[in-house]
Amino acid sequence: MARTRTLCLLGVLVGLALSGCGLGRATLTFLQKLVSPDQDEVYALFRDYTGPSDPAWFVFVFPKGTKPEGMTIPSCCEDIPLWRNRCVLWNWSEDGSDMEGAHIELLNGRFLLMVRGGLYYGLYDTATHKTLLNDPSPWHTWFRVTGQTGNEWAGRPNSEERAACHAWVKENMHARIVELMSAEPAAAEPGTR
Repeated sequence: MARTRTLCLLGVLVGLALSGCGLGRATLTFLQKLVSPDQDEVYALFRDYTGPSDPAWFVFVFPKGTKPEGMTIPSCCEDIPLWRNRCVLWNWSEDGSDMEGAHIELLNGRFLLMVRGGLYYGLYDTATHKTLLNDPSPWHTWFRVTGQTGNEWAGRPNSEERAACHAWVKENMHARIVELMSAEPAAAEPGTR
């Protein structure tokens, strides 16, 4: 029995090491919580401060009564099924823009929004329990779909690139989220972007 427990613990440690989520790594910082309209779920916004130039935000869903304020969530949570399965929205600011004012809000008693920099970055439908729009990497999506040339990983973007990406997010994420919220429930197609 002791050997089985030792092997299980060893398997977990090896899995953590292989996932890039080693012991002693940083954890996410709790920012905000909201309770679902039906009081059955708790939504919590966390921020990853481990990469000063590439901060990330995560929105998790928990059963009612959960107190996310005291949770310890590893910064590599997207690599761990337990946390990945609870995460309904997340993205990171690769270009360093729209980092201010990050928060979550419930609109129309139904839609959970991730907001940062005054723009909507993610939409979750609390009635259907579906993520309607979420792009974990808006900078890289903008880079790819607009036909940018060069190395998207090379250095920090200049102010012109940041402004262009911000405009793209406003048109392709924020405006699309507004459209999805105003559409009839049957017209809003679940899925991720």
